[in-house]
Amino acid sequence: MKSKVFPGILGLCLAVNLAGAAVIEYADDMATDSNWRTVANEAPGVLVDDGMYGTDGYVLYGWNIPAGQYYGAYDAGSGASGQNTSLPSYISDVAMTTGRLWSGNGNYGYLETPGDPATLQQAAVLLTTVDDGRGALTLTIHRQTDQAFRLTLIVGGGDGGSKVGAVQSVDIDAGGVGSLTATQTGLPVVGIAYKSFDIGAGTDDVTVTLAVTGDLGENTHITGLAFDAVPEPATMGLLVIGGLGFLFRRRR
Repeated sequence: MKSKVFPGILGLCLAVNLAGAAVIEYADDMATDSNWRTVANEAPGVLVDDGMYGTDGYVLYGWNIPAGQYYGAYDAGSGASGQNTSLPSYISDVAMTTGRLWSGNGNYGYLETPGDPATLQQAAVLLTTVDDGRGALTLTIHRQTDQAFRLTLIVGGGDGGSKVGAVQSVDIDAGGVGSLTATQTGLPVVGIAYKSFDIGAGTDDVTVTLAVTGDLGENTHITGLAFDAVPEPATMGLLVIGGLGFLFRRRR
């Protein structure tokens, strides 16, 4: 009989390697929508899933701004009063050059309120400063420690369906850890899309650059960021040991 032990061992070993690897991309989450604090899909296929984005921390742009407000020059720093910010211990700051902000009126979806998920609030969108919306939007995540983490981009999308199909490129540069270029596609008619990445252990700043590459007049934009833990190599090592025992028992 063909053994299933070694394929299983290989998969577990790959998981150990990926826990400390460079930058890993996960598929777009188009199903969670507003439910990011209760029944989030949290990157299908990942090893940690508690049904919540932002267990460790988050930044929600324009959260503290009343609905229906537009700012042509907006302080997008994570410490600015307009943001709802709760940074994890391994992140010291999320910086960004001044951008534009639309606080939303529901046209970019809604999000559950942290600490009170039964209450929904309209999603705001932070925009590039370029008038036609096609410029790049760059955020810099400053690390406090070398801990690996999962970064999720929260993007309100659709604007009533007029922008569906726009493609937003995502360039992540984690310095010595590595870099990656991805795309976020198919924004919902009205709602929230999520794009997750695992960032390996390291101390270099993590730069995230967004730019619209579609041709539907969409602005380069983001609604917020969520931070979650990824399994430490030691934890994954224990999973390997446990997995080996399970596989050999099954074989017997």
